[in-house]
Amino acid sequence: MGTSFIKNIPLAAGEITIVKGRHAADIMRYSCEMARSLQKKGIGSLIVNTGLSINRFREAAKTAGIDWPLTEHQYGSDQTNTYRAQYKYIGNAPLLIHNSYAGDLIGEMALIYQIVIEAKVSVVFITSWEWSSEGWRRKERLMFALRKLLEERQIVLVVFSQSRTNTIAGEYDRGGVGKLATIAGDVVELEPSEKLAAAVQRVSPIAFRDEEEQQLFAGSAQLVSNEINKIPGVLSSSEAPEILRPIFSDIRTST
Repeated sequence: MGTSFIKNIPLAAGEITIVKGRHAADIMRYSCEMARSLQKKGIGSLIVNTGLSINRFREAAKTAGIDWPLTEHQYGSDQTNTYRAQYKYIGNAPLLIHNSYAGDLIGEMALIYQIVIEAKVSVVFITSWEWSSEGWRRKERLMFALRKLLEERQIVLVVFSQSRTNTIAGEYDRGGVGKLATIAGDVVELEPSEKLAAAVQRVSPIAFRDEEEQQLFAGSAQLVSNEINKIPGVLSSSEAPEILRPIFSDIRTST
């Protein structure tokens, strides 16, 4: 299974990535930055805000370069549909925002399904797992609903959490995100990811003495790339899940 990285966060179709962060504002800002980066590459995403107020979210969105105010977009034409509501929509590649404050995200899953299908959303962000459900029964139902969504639509799900436990992908996280960790493909810490992403951006470009040296370097790099692609389990960009192929222009792959 190939894994793509954006802002040093692993993304894989049909999988859950849990991102651990300490501060709610940092989490919101980072989710907005990731969604904006995806939008620039033509990949649709949906941010489900379960924690911060609309005012704090607006500031985080502006910091990430998302224009405000946003235009409104309606989903569902049936006047009797309980889940018919207005949502924010940006540009040709969808970047949608849904505010869920009731602690009952499971009750809104029919609407989430509708948005994912109609807007062709490929990546869904849940900004705070701790605020997604009021009570463990709703959270249990939400996990099963999210797993079904992943299987049926093969989207990428990024779940942010402020829990302080040592969460390990594939293991039950007692006192933290609980059973969600058992079906997660990756668990990453937000702070180290930000530092590494910033360090990569500061790397100086290679300076060549002349065009001949540049061509020689390019040929060597292609040979190395060809050898890497021969290693079993390592995916090339053309073998990656279709919805994530556009991301490969400036990110790496791993198994």
